[in-house]
Amino acid sequence: RFSQVALTNGVQRTGSIKMLGVTFQDNLSVGEHVDATLAKCFNGLYALNILRSQGLSTECLFQVFQAKILSKLTYAAPAWWGFASVRDITRINCFLKKAKKMKFYPLDGLMIEELWRQSDDKLFKSITTNDKHVLYKFLPEVKNTGHNLRKRVHPYNLPDKDDRNFF
Repeated sequence: RFSQVALTNGVQRTGSIKMLGVTFQDNLSVGEHVDATLAKCFNGLYALNILRSQGLSTECLFQVFQAKILSKLTYAAPAWWGFASVRDITRINCFLKKAKKMKFYPLDGLMIEELWRQSDDKLFKSITTNDKHVLYKFLPEVKNTGHNLRKRVHPYNLPDKDDRNFF
């Protein structure tokens, strides 16, 4: 927790902040966000059960699961999943296993880490292929070598490693 410092004209410290639907905590954790998201996802499973009882096909249940539940787990993932603890990831994967068991998610459906990696790759590709993208200007310089090297994921100069601790 932050040390107690004099408050600035009535501004109070909080332990977490919600920005664009993602809750970040003062200890660099997203546990509150994962808790809230999983609660909404479990409510969605109840709704899917009702849809199944009304005769919705398995294929349609998969599509509803993808649209209404999986989208909650991957929303803004590139911004927050790096702060997720092993416990958070395990809880999300347990939820996905339960959804598979209940036949709302395909048995060959990806676990959350792979979904997040795909989300990161998609974001990076959209940045690197569109020079009008708002994040494009933050890319490092393209590395030019006179050698015929193996294909890399990206052609950019990587910054030197920084061993300084930001705390």
